[in-house]
Amino acid sequence: FGTELDGPEVSALLTELRDPRWSLLTMQGTGLPPLTSPDDVLSVHTVAPGALCYALGLGAGRWVLVRPDGYVAARGDSPATLPGTLASLPGLGPRRVAATHQAD
Repeated sequence: FGTELDGPEVSALLTELRDPRWSLLTMQGTGLPPLTSPDDVLSVHTVAPGALCYALGLGAGRWVLVRPDGYVAARGDSPATLPGTLASLPGLGPRRVAATHQAD
């Protein structure tokens, strides 16, 4: 990341990406439905709106799924695509996603 993206938020993201689980990255307060049970296979990391969100391509309803080896497995522009994507990927299987979500 460039110098304009240095700071605690970038450090938290780098720590998240070192986690051996799949990482679901979302923008804070976008209305993306949370998983009802994050577990030892999938971690959810929310990013505050700003330069880091822009750099990651996150915005309202958008999400990025990162494999444990650090490669991007999938991106989505809509919360509606998340459950099907999670269900289709090896090692993730079906994940329960809450039907409704209150804004953060």
